[in-house]
Amino acid sequence: MRIRITEESHSLVAWEEHTPLLSIWAGLLIAFILSLAIVAPSTHPWRWGVIIGSMLFCLGLSVFLGGAAPFQASARVERTSEGGLVRREERWALKGEQVTWESPLEAMASFWIEVRGFEETGHRVVTLSRLWARPVEGAESILLTGWAPVASVQALATSVSQAARLPLENEAAGDMV
Repeated sequence: MRIRITEESHSLVAWEEHTPLLSIWAGLLIAFILSLAIVAPSTHPWRWGVIIGSMLFCLGLSVFLGGAAPFQASARVERTSEGGLVRREERWALKGEQVTWESPLEAMASFWIEVRGFEETGHRVVTLSRLWARPVEGAESILLTGWAPVASVQALATSVSQAARLPLENEAAGDMV
């Protein structure tokens, strides 16, 4: 996931997150076209079954991914003279744009970063992090970003805490996954 700060001032930070969903869909389309180019010229009697099966697989996986994950999310933390606002929206392929969470800035006590290591093949560890908002009343923390590179989340967290004039708590290190 990529995080890009779109607007930043002393009292406002807005950012976007882009998931690799569009790249996955393009890869599925290319894989289907390649399988079609390989199987279609064949004279084997099962070729139409293979073509229809691969088409249904690609279509089914595309619909599943479109309903299971947003392809873009945006959020903003804004401090105003009346208080302020913390808002997160997600853009889904099948559902459209939805506000997933919105709260007055006065309801937030602080922000914190969760850091976790993910083990990939070959025993290589990838460290990712995500930004959370901690409410004043002790309710459960609210997720502001998805998993992204640590440096980009730390830069975003610093900007958000400065714009909101709320503390950025020490990082909470997570377990290895």
